Amino acid sequence: MKSITVFLERRYLKFENQYYVVGIENMNFFSRYLEVFDVVYVFSRCSVCSNLPNNAELVSNSNIVFIDTSLVSNYFEYISLYNKLIPKESVLLMRIPGLFTFFSMTLSVVFSRKFSLEMVTDPIQEVSCLIDKSIISKTKLNRLLLKFVSLVTRVGLNQSVAASFVTKHELQDRYLVNKWTEQGKYAFSYSSINLPSCDLVSKKYLLENSFNYRNKIDHSDDITLLFVGALDKDFKGLDIFIDILEMLPDNYKGVVMGDGILRQSYENRSKYLISCGRIKFLGYINNVQEKLDVFMSSDLFISCSKREGLPRVVIEAMAKGIPVISSEVSGINELIEKKYIFSQGDSKAAVKLILGLTYGDYLSSSMINLDRATDYTIERLAKNRISFYKYISARDDEKKHSDG
Repeated sequence: MKSITVFLERRYLKFENQYYVVGIENMNFFSRYLEVFDVVYVFSRCSVCSNLPNNAELVSNSNIVFIDTSLVSNYFEYISLYNKLIPKESVLLMRIPGLFTFFSMTLSVVFSRKFSLEMVTDPIQEVSCLIDKSIISKTKLNRLLLKFVSLVTRVGLNQSVAASFVTKHELQDRYLVNKWTEQGKYAFSYSSINLPSCDLVSKKYLLENSFNYRNKIDHSDDITLLFVGALDKDFKGLDIFIDILEMLPDNYKGVVMGDGILRQSYENRSKYLISCGRIKFLGYINNVQEKLDVFMSSDLFISCSKREGLPRVVIEAMAKGIPVISSEVSGINELIEKKYIFSQGDSKAAVKLILGLTYGDYLSSSMINLDRATDYTIERLAKNRISFYKYISARDDEKKHSDG
């Protein structure tokens, strides 16, 4: 029986001896591994809870086994239990970055355990975001820490059996040494998004929608800006989105789709906009049709994130032909045109881009976005993912054969 142990940064909730998640790493997420492996062991941080959030999803399958880390209270305990917790015959796969998975990768190197990597975000960007909120943000330790993270990432890539990347070239150009690129073990690229081809809108719809946008501009009708993201941490940049909305004319309305522990603080921050009917907080929407309706009723998609790998929600918006205005994060240059990207935290620049969007820009951006979104359909990405999993499975078989 072939198994894989997937190391995730996601925190799972343990309730009445069952595991739940608020996020994309749900049952559907693990199904991709089960196409190649018989059993998936999930190695992630777990918290025991007495109550579940409304949007928590049960992850229950006899072929998905959680390695219970809820009793591991610190990293010293984790070191001592590392080899005991992880199945010896299992293929190891680290989804990088994240403190937990980074630490696990380092231990794998120390204990000579073979592993592979899925590079889903930029480690430098991830750490930079954390540093900005710490006391070392403006010290020499800042640069030293970033250099250290870069070094550890390159060591991990060099030591890995194989590595896949969420970008087509950006992360590869940043972390791979030139001589490595000729090796087949770095030739895999795919996103985690699940985008069926049928979700792509038609060119006819784009023409009609662009014409409607022109009418809205001409008559100062309401223009809807959409923000989508989990509100558990502040790196999604909802505070920037609120700033942008406050600077725009009153006919620009905001819609926020997402939930989390910070939602109430954002709603408090937006009290005036809420009272004027200029912003709506919809919470987390799990229903596919309801979610689609929100996208289709929006005019512009605004991404203000401070760190990403390849922003999935941006791709979802592109598939609907919605023009995207985004902060500069990892992978975004592979998705939208440079002229629609603003520096992180620069609300004024974002406002200038939004107000400067003409009918011609809207139509052109819609067409380009839709065309680029076709590269991220399930039909295309699934082949790349399966190829990678088969590759690391085959390398594991070769190792066992040579050892045996």
